[in-house]
Amino acid sequence: VADSLTGNVVWLVAGTGLLGLAADRFVVGAVRVAARLQVSTVVAGALIIGCGTSAPEMVVSVLAVVRQGSEGMSLAVGNIVGSNVANLSLVLAIPVLIWGGLSVERGTGRQALLSLAGVAAFALLAAFSRPRLWTGLLLVALLVVALRLVVLLGEGFAGQGSTMRGGRPVMDWVWTLLGLVGTIAAAHVVVESSIEIGAELGWTGGFVGFTLVAVGTSLPELVTAAVAARRHQWG
Repeated sequence: VADSLTGNVVWLVAGTGLLGLAADRFVVGAVRVAARLQVSTVVAGALIIGCGTSAPEMVVSVLAVVRQGSEGMSLAVGNIVGSNVANLSLVLAIPVLIWGGLSVERGTGRQALLSLAGVAAFALLAAFSRPRLWTGLLLVALLVVALRLVVLLGEGFAGQGSTMRGGRPVMDWVWTLLGLVGTIAAAHVVVESSIEIGAELGWTGGFVGFTLVAVGTSLPELVTAAVAARRHQWG
């Protein structure tokens, strides 16, 4: 990442462009893989795309805490809160505003309840306890339970998933993995340049995490949601 403010802005723009290309390949590959496995788009969206595009938040938060200690924790928490705000507002709003015609599968509403439960659990732990090993283990356990519930709920709508025959299944997996790697790499460039821009402007770690880093790490979700909406994959 460049040292100057102008250089970091250039990296930010370049990373955003690469992010769009990588996310498009990721969505195409993930949808094709899900179709071959006869998985509903609800499950595909939550597991394949949801977990994959959340990797930047996890990587950035872990690196921030390891490198910067308490200041990194402020950045990490700001990143988490800001990313959730962006995901629940901007990521949902942009595809609808651009393409409209929102058609949501029934299972998606139940996923939204799980999202609210996860946000509530994080808020309670953040408000009434200090970060400890047991809180991390508890959140991981809740994640496993939530993903299992998503799969169970999605199985009830498995008939809504499409099937695909022909072509080369291996290439679908290759495109999915390449798209995911490209998405994460591009998001890393976006986040690093955002942090440098924030440092140049004298912003604190928490504010940088809530604004630039949160928006940067939410770009994979935003771009994949927009691409999926363009391809009418609303699940």
